[in-house]
Amino acid sequence: MRNAAINYPIQSVCSDITLMYANIVQTRIPPSRYAMVNLVHDALWAEVPENGLQVLDEVARIMTDPGLLPFQFDCPLSVAASWGRNLGSRSE
Repeated sequence: MRNAAINYPIQSVCSDITLMYANIVQTRIPPSRYAMVNLVHDALWAEVPENGLQVLDEVARIMTDPGLLPFQFDCPLSVAASWGRNLGSRSE
């Protein structure tokens, strides 16, 4: 229980930041190019057609731009992407 209590503030803040960026992604990338499926703590899950992987670059640019958020913070932002036909076959 102690580990969960210690981790809660970090996961909560990461989740809030991810949600803010997800809202920005939705306003900047048309839904015809991707489908946002889920947000988990600090991850955005999306379905993208095989010929639309450049959307990942656009999402990465948006989600690593701290100037898009309504507050300042001193924390590095990074994005990693993986893909596959299903969850079990993902690769980076």
